[in-house]
Amino acid sequence: MIKIAVSNFPLQPDESIAQLQAHIAALELENAKLRSQLHDSRSPVPVQGASLEAAHAALQLEVSEFRRREGFIRDQEQSAQRRVAELSKANEVLQASLQKLAEEPELEKFLGHLLTVCTERFSAAEAGLWRYENGIFRLFVSYEDAAIKMRSEMAHPGFSPEIAKNIRNQDVLTRLRKREIVADYEEDFETRPAYEQFRDYFKQRGIKSALKIPMFLDDELRGILVLRFADRHSFNPEEAELAHALANHAVLAMELTRLAEEAQQAAIAQEKENAAKAQAVELARTNQLLRNSLRYLSSTPDLSDVLGHLLVEVVQHAKAVVGHIFFYDAATATLSLGMRCREEQAFWVAAEDEPALFRSPISVIRTPIFTALCQQPRLAILRPEQFETELWTGVAEWFQAKGYQSTSSCVLMIGDQPLGLLAMAFSEQIVLRPVDEELILALAHQMALVIRLTHLADEAKQSALLQERNRLAGEIHDTLAQAFTAISIQLGVAKRIAQHEPDEVAQILDRVMALTNTALSKARRSVWALHPTAEEFADLATKLSQCVEQMTQGTAIQFQMEIEGTPRSLTPLVGKNLLRIGQEAITNTLKHAHATQLQVKLTYETQSVSLCVQDNGRGFLFPSDTGGFGLISLSERADRINGHLTIQSRLGQGTHICIQVPVESL
Repeated sequence: MIKIAVSNFPLQPDESIAQLQAHIAALELENAKLRSQLHDSRSPVPVQGASLEAAHAALQLEVSEFRRREGFIRDQEQSAQRRVAELSKANEVLQASLQKLAEEPELEKFLGHLLTVCTERFSAAEAGLWRYENGIFRLFVSYEDAAIKMRSEMAHPGFSPEIAKNIRNQDVLTRLRKREIVADYEEDFETRPAYEQFRDYFKQRGIKSALKIPMFLDDELRGILVLRFADRHSFNPEEAELAHALANHAVLAMELTRLAEEAQQAAIAQEKENAAKAQAVELARTNQLLRNSLRYLSSTPDLSDVLGHLLVEVVQHAKAVVGHIFFYDAATATLSLGMRCREEQAFWVAAEDEPALFRSPISVIRTPIFTALCQQPRLAILRPEQFETELWTGVAEWFQAKGYQSTSSCVLMIGDQPLGLLAMAFSEQIVLRPVDEELILALAHQMALVIRLTHLADEAKQSALLQERNRLAGEIHDTLAQAFTAISIQLGVAKRIAQHEPDEVAQILDRVMALTNTALSKARRSVWALHPTAEEFADLATKLSQCVEQMTQGTAIQFQMEIEGTPRSLTPLVGKNLLRIGQEAITNTLKHAHATQLQVKLTYETQSVSLCVQDNGRGFLFPSDTGGFGLISLSERADRINGHLTIQSRLGQGTHICIQVPVESL
């Protein structure tokens, strides 16, 4: 009896074609053996032949089954290879998209690039990205006519806010919220109200279908990616998956765009707030500076002091090294140095190291910038190469030696009338902010006002002097001349009768004495009329206290007013000059000393009156530059009243100024 062994090869779902082929080869070998046995067994034993035939039929059936499974697996492998190829292409598209997103700084351009990729990849006619905000879909960026278009450039009507508000399709919105891709075709364009605004556009461009891919951020619908086709198009699963992935890239870029816009708006708002605060601080500082100048103008009767104060202020604010004010004389067409400022000090005369040009009137022909600024008033900034050609001719070497890198100049004008020139020099090239230029011009206008007031005061003084001279001439004619005429007549009579009528001569001499006393009294009244009234400076203690309080108001300095002895009335000349000396000393403390304490002491003694002003400021080396008009003013006023002036100062130890006036001057 022949034993037949039939191999059983169970087929697993994940077996490879190679394994199946190995199984089939084994079966083929087994089949060959069976065929050989079947051939050898042709004998009178029919049962064995029948068994072999049955086994052969079973093997043939099993081989056929394996071959069928082999074809099925081969089809699956080919399908998988096609799937891998599709995914590889999709990955290339997604990788290129991500690379573009990383490289493109303008997100709107990236979105346009993404629409270009979608149009080419899916063979679409055009594409668009729609934002979904506040219940409204609005076209954000579009790819039309083979070009990326933004907002008003689009031919598609969906960018219009009015049209976007009228688009309503709740069924489509519901499907989009389920993350479905919604397909619309020609019949939908004709029947759905949502397409009423777009029908003509689709007909003109031959659009046959549109696919809407929802764009989600987390679980929130943020927009749709719309692809429009010239045929009746639909996505296979691979295309749908790629479309969703590209839509995710789009919503990411759109969200980044929104965040960037919000950040930009926040930055702009913050910048505006910071600018507003800075401008408020700058305006407050500017207003305070202008108020201080006006207060100084109102409290200081000496206009030259006010002009010096303004020059110091403008030089400090502009951070200039030096500043000069030149007065303009229209009659001679010249500019003359009126004042200069260096190291927070104002001086009346040119410094020894300044050009000789500054020590005499300068023709405006040698100052081209003055003529130019008279025609077009402004603040002019000049560089070293312009000093010789536009500022002054013949001083280039001085500028170079001083290391000045730029200058600013402006004409001091009232209306159309030039009164002078303000010029400042800087150790570096400057670019002034508009607010700084405006402040410099405002202070320059105040300087022009002071110069004009000085001119008017001089004119008024000359007019008053002329009137007073005429009045005194008339008064002398009416009083002294008449008295002297009468005296002359009386003395002539006395001379003729001196030897014959001595008693009558005595009477005449008495009358002459009376006329002389009367004339002398009238002469004294005329002289006193030339001085301020005594009442204005009678109570110097009270007037000085009021002045100190007014000048230190609004400052951080602590002041102490001390009066010793019994106050008494002073002559107008002494009272006025003591008050002005006190004001000048206090002004120097407030402007230059950086002091925290100020002491003013007025002492009435039997033989004299003294006034002392002391501070704890930074002091200075004395004697300092003799060109300082402040110290000159103190000395001149002291000389007028025969006073003894002492000034003591050391660096870091404050300053002590004292004047003592003897009793004979009182």
